[in-house]
Amino acid sequence: MLTPIQKLDLVLRLLATNAKLKPEASYIQIYEETVKQNQNLKTNALIDDWGSQLERILNKLERENLVFKERDATYKITFDGYYKDFIGGYEEASKSLDEEKRLQFDFQIQAEVNAKRLNRLTSWLSVGSFLLALVEIIKIFLHR
Repeated sequence: MLTPIQKLDLVLRLLATNAKLKPEASYIQIYEETVKQNQNLKTNALIDDWGSQLERILNKLERENLVFKERDATYKITFDGYYKDFIGGYEEASKSLDEEKRLQFDFQIQAEVNAKRLNRLTSWLSVGSFLLALVEIIKIFLHR
């Protein structure tokens, strides 16, 4: 069974590659082509209710301006849609987001470690400054 991200990528990739041959595709053509291209959809088409999912996927892609719907109910991919497909689709964006979250977490941990080190250094500097001041005070009293 495909994940929602894989289903989005499947439809986006179909429209991107199909546009090179034919600039628009109807809902039925998209449905038939996606089922033909993907074995999981062939065996689970009735279970998954691919038809209603496809409609929601196309609506999502349309809301994100990756495809647009013509008056005759055909769909065309936009330049943003081509670009999204070119950079790897939703799956690659998801991986990038996961990597960014991991890097942010690593950065946060390193910042906490650095803050502890800085606090320790500040404490030692204050102890050193106190001792230096004490030595200078003792020198002053001894030389009188």
